[in-house]
Amino acid sequence: MNYSIDTLLNDLKEEFDGISFSYEEVNYQGKLPCFFIEIDNDKLAETWMKISDVIAINYQSRLENEFSRWNIYLFFLVKETVVNELKYLIENDTFSSRKIVVDKLLKTEDVINQHILNADIRIESTSKKDIDFVPDSTFFSHVNNIEAKSRVTNTIKDAYFQIVSKIKEERHEI
Repeated sequence: MNYSIDTLLNDLKEEFDGISFSYEEVNYQGKLPCFFIEIDNDKLAETWMKISDVIAINYQSRLENEFSRWNIYLFFLVKETVVNELKYLIENDTFSSRKIVVDKLLKTEDVINQHILNADIRIESTSKKDIDFVPDSTFFSHVNNIEAKSRVTNTIKDAYFQIVSKIKEERHEI
């Protein structure tokens, strides 16, 4: 039996006075339950774990969809900057859900784009024609006839020493 979101949000609001709770379901390769918890910095340290436990017991444990059960997000939205130690402690707690501390007020859409969809990531690509590769003919001439499947054998050792000697000779090091 599912525990309704409305019931859960009401229970959370009653139990944790002065903290705002909202919920949004994100469709991203399945349904991702996302809880947004607007909380003051001074209450965060004492309540984040209790909030996580209530959601795990009353909501997560009753989810029938396996994907959703293991992909719950708790976003702790804090107006002030959160000290790194507390942020690290919360975000590295692996029990029941993914917990993220957002210490600047963003719209829920921006939080989802940044932390779930990674819509803010831009990838610059370099085409292959921009890369100038010039093979070393000395090296290639010595390794061309070596079988790829052979282990470190005398053939490979001899080829290695011939390559090193030839390179040193071309650089006038010998």
